[in-house]
Amino acid sequence: MRVIRRLVWSRSRAPLVSARRLSRFGGRTGSLVAFPDGQLYVDLRGYGPDQQVTPGDALAGFLRSFGVLGAAIPPEDAERAAMFRTLVAGRRVLLLLDNARTADQVRPLLPGSASCFVAITSRDLLTGLAARDGVRRIDLDRMTPAEAVSLLGRLIGDHAHADQDAIAHLIERCARLPLALRIAAERVRERRGRRGRRPGCRTR
Repeated sequence: MRVIRRLVWSRSRAPLVSARRLSRFGGRTGSLVAFPDGQLYVDLRGYGPDQQVTPGDALAGFLRSFGVLGAAIPPEDAERAAMFRTLVAGRRVLLLLDNARTADQVRPLLPGSASCFVAITSRDLLTGLAARDGVRRIDLDRMTPAEAVSLLGRLIGDHAHADQDAIAHLIERCARLPLALRIAAERVRERRGRRGRRPGCRTR
């Protein structure tokens, strides 16, 4: 977080940060600095079972956030990117581009305005962004055990504290990676749901 504050207030160009692996500040960006003109988030699904989000679809979502609806959204990606850059020019807007796969997926989403701040998270180095677009890369370590327990507490509630040895084992099996912990937590919730739907508990 301190790194982001320094970048926001010290750089004259549009600040761009690429956080390798997974950012710990994801979901808490609103507390970093004041962005009165908007805070935009998109999961680009670069890594995972779901289909990746295309730059065109991401841009359409950004435009809708600024009140551009229906037929007013251009059909071509280049036109959407141009409209988006025009809308955010001179505004203090925060963009969090999460779970990016490639530089080509990210590049059309960059606003190009010195008033905006862009944070990108990815498991890839995204070398092309650093070389061509001036992105500063920050390699992030895994979550600490305490952070992992806190994440599980938000996801599965009191069960994260019921059996500390089991939770510690789960955290290490997931290598303290947020995505792996979220998947494990979802499976815990599914098992709890199945237990609550036993045949003898059916209602008519």
